[in-house]
Parts: sequence; C-alpha cells; structure tokens
Amino acid sequence: MIISPIYEERRSEIEAKELESGWTLSVILCFLFIFLPFFLPYGEDGSAILLFIIIFWFSALWMGFGNLMGKLFRSNIRDKYNREYGDIFNKYKEISKKKVNTKDVDKIAKKLETENFSYSDVLDILVYHEGLDEHQESLKKKKIKDIADDKVTKKKGEKICFKTHVIWSQGSPDHHVIKDVGDLYLTNKRIIFLGQIKSYSVNFTRITNFENGDNYIQIQKTAGTNDIYQIYSKASANYAYFLYNKFNK
Repeated sequence: MIISPIYEERRSEIEAKELESGWTLSVILCFLFIFLPFFLPYGEDGSAILLFIIIFWFSALWMGFGNLMGKLFRSNIRDKYNREYGDIFNKYKEISKKKVNTKDVDKIAKKLETENFSYSDVLDILVYHEGLDEHQESLKKKKIKDIADDKVTKKKGEKICFKTHVIWSQGSPDHHVIKDVGDLYLTNKRIIFLGQIKSYSVNFTRITNFENGDNYIQIQKTAGTNDIYQIYSKASANYAYFLYNKFNK
C-alpha cells in the first residue's frame, strides 16, 4: 500500500508530538525506579539489595534517557494511523471495482472519518489513489484526460491533465533538501505546485530539462535551483513525463 506523501508527512508530525508527550511520564518512571528499590522488603538477605538496585537503576536509565513511554506512544499512534489509512485504501479498492455515485461516496467518507482523518481528508485520499490508477491506465493507452479542480485558477486555453500528491525538494535526486508537501499539477502550459507552506507555478517555457525516475520527476529551469517532486509511483512519474513531452513537441 502506498501512503500519500501528504499524509505520510502528517503522520510524522503526529508521531513527533506523541514522542514529546511521553517525556514527562518517562522521567517520572525514571525517578520512581531509582528510589523504589530502597523501599522494597528484602528480608534478611542484604545481598539482594545491590542486585535490585542495579536492575532498577538500569531500567530507570532505559526509561528516562531512552524516552520509553514516548516511543511506546509513537508506536501506538503509528499503528493506529496506518490502520485507519489502510481502511480508507481498502475501501477505495472496493468501490473502484463498481460504479458508485457521489452521494454514496459521501456516505462512505463520513463513515471512515476518525480523529486522524476528517471527511475532507478521506475524500482527498480516495481521489489520490484513484489518480494513481488513472495515471497507469492512461499511460498504457497514451490518453490525455482533462481534470476538473477548483483549487487551480486556469489560464485561457489551459487544461489540467495531471494531479497527485508529492514531496517537493530542491537540489539533485542524491542530494536534495525537502521544502514542502502538497499537490502537483501538470497542465498543457505549466507545472503547478500547491503546498502547505508555498505555492508556485513554472511555465513550460522556463523548463530546460524534464527527467523522470522510479518515484520522482526533476525539473531544470532557465534560472534557480532544480525542483524535484517525489511521487511514490513509477507509473505516475512516467505519465507526467509522457504528458510534458506531448505538450512540448
């Protein structure tokens, strides 16, 4: 199962918060384990005291400096997040095999709502995975599809032909700096990125080279740093490359 880059980044943010929230409890347990062996009944065997102190103090260091509770919280939220995302993905695979009208999709999305995924998130994920499948199918048939999307203000004569979730980086595939996550669009005139931090577009006239890899595309421009979009789908990267070449013959 491919997890959308946008929701993978969100999972990382949630995990970081859970890891931090566990520090307080880990420190409390650390001090508890430091002092606890001095209050345990040992009977007449005094040699057991030293053994218990060593065991408890070693455990205290493991809990405190290792942030045991934070790691446990993080692991639990990761499992829960992945499970909920998997439920959405599995539901997409189910409904993709049959015709489902908009009202039914709305009902399905509402049922899949959780603390981690809102109604709009569920719809976004369903559309994301539908797009991946459509890219693969369109690439096989060499087909260009006009996509409707109200997030993008189109120019005169412009058509949106590609949309997916990406991680935007700058540099080279081997040495790059992650800048943002968001939606990548490819029209018959330009590339558009709508991120959580920054949004911009690049006209085809400014692109000097367009390369594609197994899970990314790289854009070299007439000026500025190279843009790299990690896509997580080889078929989608190849389809974006096909479209660009089709519009720039």
